[in-house]
Parts: sequence; structure tokens; C-alpha cells
Amino acid sequence: MKLSFHGADQGVTGSCHLLECAGKRILIDCGLYQGGRELDAENSEPFGFDPASIDFLLLTHAHLDHCGRIPLLVKRGFKGEIITTAASVELARLVMLDSAGLQEEEARYQLRKASRRSKAKQSILLRLRHCIQY
Repeated sequence: MKLSFHGADQGVTGSCHLLECAGKRILIDCGLYQGGRELDAENSEPFGFDPASIDFLLLTHAHLDHCGRIPLLVKRGFKGEIITTAASVELARLVMLDSAGLQEEEARYQLRKASRRSKAKQSILLRLRHCIQY
């Protein structure tokens, strides 16, 4: 039996632990890192294992820091069975939909902010073109 930690080992969010036993690979939770912009980048980092090699995902409960990276796990190749309670299935669905909405809202905000910065730079460059040569 082997247990490896791929999240929540240096903090309390991003729970993700891999149990290897009797030829099976069981991922226990696949959570989102939460706590600020510095952790946002960690959410898109590689898992530290091949998602396609996981046989089962055991979801302990539906908090975002335990289920939030499941869509990324699937996108990167997980095709195994997810084991959890019926209540956790319903709650995880709602939690992930809400989180996706917030992430889309944040992306739109960042695009607007970048657009404003770009327009300000263009304005400065236009003004520089009209400087008097001496």
C-alpha cells in the first residue's frame, strides 16, 4: 500500500490524495486550492500523477476544496468511477456550477481590466507621437 499527497499537504485546501493498493489507484478527493490569487495558479498545475491511470475517485464530501478540480481531472483523462453519496453528488454539482460562474465572472473582470490598461498605453503612445521635436 502506498499513499501520496497531491494537495492539502502544505495547507488546508486542495485536498487530493492517491492511494495505491492491490493493483488499484484510488484518488481521495480532487479539490480546488482556495485562499487568494497566489493559489489560483496552483489550480491549473499538473496533478503529479496521470489522471487516466486512476481507477476510482472517492469523494468524501462536496466542499469545493474537495471536489473543485474534478472537471480538470476529467479533462486531463480521468475515466474511472466516482464513488460518493447521492447527497454529495447533488451538492457537488451545485458547488461546481457556482464556482464555474464565479470563475467566468473573474475572467471577464480581468479582460476588462487588461483592456483598460491597453487603451491607456495606446493613449500615452499617441500623445508621444505629437511631441515637438527639438
